[in-house]
Amino acid sequence: MLKKRVILTQLGWPYSDEYYLPLSSGMLAAMCKVDSTFNEYYEIDPWLRFARDDPQKIVDGFEVPPDILGLSCYVWCEQISLEVARLTKERFPTCLVVFGGPSVTDHYYAKTLLRAQPYVDVIVHGEGEQTFLDLCLSHARRPYREQVPVDRDAREYKKDMIPGTALVSSGHYLAAPARAREKNLDRFPSPFLDGTFDRLLQQPAAKEVKFAAIWEPDRGCLARLPALSVSTGTRLFRSRIALFVPQRKNTARSVSRARMA
Repeated sequence: MLKKRVILTQLGWPYSDEYYLPLSSGMLAAMCKVDSTFNEYYEIDPWLRFARDDPQKIVDGFEVPPDILGLSCYVWCEQISLEVARLTKERFPTCLVVFGGPSVTDHYYAKTLLRAQPYVDVIVHGEGEQTFLDLCLSHARRPYREQVPVDRDAREYKKDMIPGTALVSSGHYLAAPARAREKNLDRFPSPFLDGTFDRLLQQPAAKEVKFAAIWEPDRGCLARLPALSVSTGTRLFRSRIALFVPQRKNTARSVSRARMA
């Protein structure tokens, strides 16, 4: 059986000529690859897209048509990720486009984005490893969008949705119940240990790239401060960045590192 292709992106800028290894994409890949059913249906492109480039060039670089495109969205890559999603959907209309990350976890913004950008199929809120895996498994059995009712009773679908997901159907914003945060991070396989990043570094295009690693000892702010939470912090950041332009760099670093490091 020809396996379906999953492509993951986490597009960032280089810092001092170094790129961060795409931890978010790596964690998704590592989680999926330990599931036997996932491996039966899918293969993950080992080239986890990490570098900003012309969106058309990124999509042209998809050697195999993607069945699922996962985009980790942060303040510095939101607009380019949207353009990559649009071009992907334009060329591969059956591809399931999944957005996740701190920039889209706020429900108010997610609702606006999904209605304005119909090429984004699903948004993942909160921790994405198990949610993304469940989406892939559900999509393997039947295209995920075909599972969503298109009549006025679409809101009844909420009870059957995958926890931690949101989408728009027939104009209705449907948000599933939040997935409980995982307290035991040992449950998540490490892309540093399972070969995910080894395969990335072995790709020809990575030979001349310098990488820096991110270590994640915990997730979010242990004191639950609003400015450092994944959802509240995103909205706070959006309002603050417009008012305090000189603080952009430090604010973005605070929000992102609360999620990633």
